[in-house]
Amino acid sequence: MKKVLFFAIALMGAMVFTACSSDSQTPAGDTTKLWPAGKNGSELWGYIDKSGNLEIPAKYESAFGFSCGWALVSEDNEPVFIDKSAKNKKSVDQSELAMYYFYYNHMLFVDGKYYGMWDKDFATVIPADYEYLGMPTADKLVAFAEDANDDEGCGYLDFNGKVVIEPQWYDAYAFVDGMAVVVVKKGSGSDVSYKCGIIDKKGNYIIEPQKNGLMSMGENRIGMQKSSGKCVMCDKNLEEISGSYDNGSSFSCGMARVYKSEKGYGFIDKNGQEIIPCKYYRAWAFTDDLTFVKKESDSRWEVLDKSGNSVLKLKEDEAPEDGFHNGLALVYSMDSETYEMTYRYIDKSGNTVYKWTPGDEEEEVAPYNWEEKDLRSVLKTEAGVLFLNAEKNKALR
Repeated sequence: MKKVLFFAIALMGAMVFTACSSDSQTPAGDTTKLWPAGKNGSELWGYIDKSGNLEIPAKYESAFGFSCGWALVSEDNEPVFIDKSAKNKKSVDQSELAMYYFYYNHMLFVDGKYYGMWDKDFATVIPADYEYLGMPTADKLVAFAEDANDDEGCGYLDFNGKVVIEPQWYDAYAFVDGMAVVVVKKGSGSDVSYKCGIIDKKGNYIIEPQKNGLMSMGENRIGMQKSSGKCVMCDKNLEEISGSYDNGSSFSCGMARVYKSEKGYGFIDKNGQEIIPCKYYRAWAFTDDLTFVKKESDSRWEVLDKSGNSVLKLKEDEAPEDGFHNGLALVYSMDSETYEMTYRYIDKSGNTVYKWTPGDEEEEVAPYNWEEKDLRSVLKTEAGVLFLNAEKNKALR
């Protein structure tokens, strides 16, 4: 898709700032509070409650996390959405699935190369008439383009499919705290140029288009990639607040992950203060006010709180499958001789809530829940962040 390609080229190496505030249930903050889990020795998946009881029997070929009261499972090799009782079901066609979760009670679907949107009752609220349709967010505006090759074809719809901001931009991104990044293209061929600006919900410029790359971080902060390639955090007037970094991520739990190539990962607050120093080999975004980090490539994964204190260490051979959500996190280990995988859900004290080893013929590495594989971008939710798979969901930004 042209617009995805542009973003990869124009902002390569820049901060990934794709967040949204929350006023509705989302995958990480869903109140259903059931977690996908397998039965020991089985190839099938069900759902546990917070105490580790198998609330929904393990009878599905695959299972995703709950969002807005629904979870996508594979039953008899067909995609089906189930509720907490597993009695209310909604079958969908595999070809319609543009995403696997509801956001703010809405979900994108696809019909051929065109995208539309369902509400929580699977009623079509935006018909599949658009080659590009953005993520549903708390601001209740969705970026769209009828023709992805139109250099001025991007505008915004409301959740009822009404055009709220007329198409006029080369590219348009999700609203975050009442602001959205838009891209203007000028010229063609060797004379082409791209400029990023930020608009309000009426389509008026808060920041006029300019040559530096811009991305919304949440917390009323803006990430800017300077001509040097370094990234800084700014306020709405583009006044620099933070120091320079090689890349970083959106805010989650009041913390934004940043990276310095010569030092490693750390975290800053909205005032630009480096609360957790850039010294970690690996670091996950904060969820439930906790983050997984690794000091060196051969060191153990540990859990930090928002002050940077280490509150928990995983076992020598364990790694996190996802972050903490509603108090639980999924971790895994692999036997070096048999390559047998073992999974366990842990609470914030490191106690095992549920543990299992899949059957020998299990093909999936783990149940998909809040994270999708091949992580590319981040969506902030009321309980943390949700990682979006840009390879599978090319329309999502």
